[in-house]
Amino acid sequence: MTTPTTTRPGLSKAQAQTAIDYFKKIHPEEQQNISQHNDEILMHLQKGTMPDTGSPMLAIQYVVQPQPIETLELQQEGDDACTAQVIKVSMDTIMFLMSVLSISSACDKITKDCFGAMQGEEIMNEFQVSIRVLANASDDMSKARALFNMISLVWHTVGLAVYDSIKSNTPWYEWVIYGAFLAAQLAASFASGGLFLIGKIVLMLDNAAQLILDAVKLPGDCESTPQKTLPSSQISLSTSIPGGMSIMGDTSPAVAEFFNELYIFWNGSAGDGIWFTKFDGQEWSSQQSLVKACGGMSMMSKSSPSVTYYDEKLWVFWNGSAGDGMWFSTFDGVSWSAQQSVANLCGGMTMMGYSSPCAAQFNDKLYIFWNGAGNCIWFTTFDGQKWTSQQSVLSLIKDMGVMEQTSPAAIQYNGKLYLIWNGYGKDGLWFTVFDGQNWSAQSSISQLIGGMGVMDLTSPAVCIFNSALSVYWNGSANDGIWFTASDGSKWLSQGSILKLINGMGVMQNTSPASWVFKNKLYNLWTGSGNDGVWFATFPIGSMGTLELNQK
Repeated sequence: MTTPTTTRPGLSKAQAQTAIDYFKKIHPEEQQNISQHNDEILMHLQKGTMPDTGSPMLAIQYVVQPQPIETLELQQEGDDACTAQVIKVSMDTIMFLMSVLSISSACDKITKDCFGAMQGEEIMNEFQVSIRVLANASDDMSKARALFNMISLVWHTVGLAVYDSIKSNTPWYEWVIYGAFLAAQLAASFASGGLFLIGKIVLMLDNAAQLILDAVKLPGDCESTPQKTLPSSQISLSTSIPGGMSIMGDTSPAVAEFFNELYIFWNGSAGDGIWFTKFDGQEWSSQQSLVKACGGMSMMSKSSPSVTYYDEKLWVFWNGSAGDGMWFSTFDGVSWSAQQSVANLCGGMTMMGYSSPCAAQFNDKLYIFWNGAGNCIWFTTFDGQKWTSQQSVLSLIKDMGVMEQTSPAAIQYNGKLYLIWNGYGKDGLWFTVFDGQNWSAQSSISQLIGGMGVMDLTSPAVCIFNSALSVYWNGSANDGIWFTASDGSKWLSQGSILKLINGMGVMQNTSPASWVFKNKLYNLWTGSGNDGVWFATFPIGSMGTLELNQK
């Protein structure tokens, strides 16, 4: 029997328990056995160990015996050269993923087993798009980002097949522990937008040499470019979730991923604090009250929440109603913490009324930004132990003007922290870049892309899509959401989401939100008809961002 081996780091208790609960959810037939041995599984995930001789876990048998999985040949009869090369790179990706996560001895068998789940024109087209991005990547960070996108595509396509393959090749106790470990590691990667895994990939690029060579060979085998994939039409969140939802006017949603589910937060219309729903890719949950979950909160009207992933937790921030600065609660997968004051933790802060916080992870620290005194952005950082005193970005870059009642956006991209805001002079979006030591002088996105119009009293949104830094804003002519993208040097001209999805209505004085979930971009906004949050999804290869990857 082939058994995967690993040198595994330990997980935190909360991360391990969340992984176990997730594993039970996707394998309901094994729930009873997993629950019975929950404490021992939890211990081994925390310590990075396996059961010793005499452990009762060693005797557990599968409730449903795994069925032998047909091993398919890499190239099937009738495949053309293009299809065969796409399949080959896809297989390389699975093997690379297993090596990055330190599961090696069963790697070849797992790879062949999973191939059966990677059939179909649509998935082959998505892989071809992602492979072309990798083939055109020119530096290590771009290659790592492209590889992460491919790993994400693989996992969200064949993840369950990987679990089934491990199950067919290992005893019950190894399957549970390895499976939960994989779930936790990948969940952390997707929730952080790849930050957790991309650093590992950079260090292991030598292991991906054959994968990259096969990717470079693809354009020669595929004479035509992949078929363009289309976005969805606009979709109402209110009608998607059971029981509906209602958002306060002049406020905007916030979005993030946590343990393979998409979380959306908003300021409730009744002045009753933050509410949220979650989406597993198939079903939406009913709305839930964060006020009830965290034991109470008070939030300023006409302000919006911010959410990010850090230190294995989901962090939600908001502007307090009493002019007492920013507050937050964290979720570890099991429970929400009581609200805490950022102002108390960082020694005081001044936050502009009707503005909202912004949170991002960079270099293992949590960065919190807000629009404060002097029409400029202020920030504090948290390293897992201590909060720093507030500091003005203006004191670091010497020139900055931020429109009142707006909020910044921030994200880590290619090893740098990008901070973006709506300019005070009605001159579009501006940004500065922090490399860990110094902040760059501010730069005008409007000048870089040949012009843009941003609605007053609105804020930008940012995410990483198609390996590019993607920026979104509410257009000044009340003409929906617009976007641009950059590879860190080049910028695309602005494009209209309204035109891509053939219509949308965005409430004035509100801002978009964006996140890539299971290989699709989710772009969200507050509807103009006082009808809740709306969204549209965009598949890999859409929105023109692949133009940035052309050599």
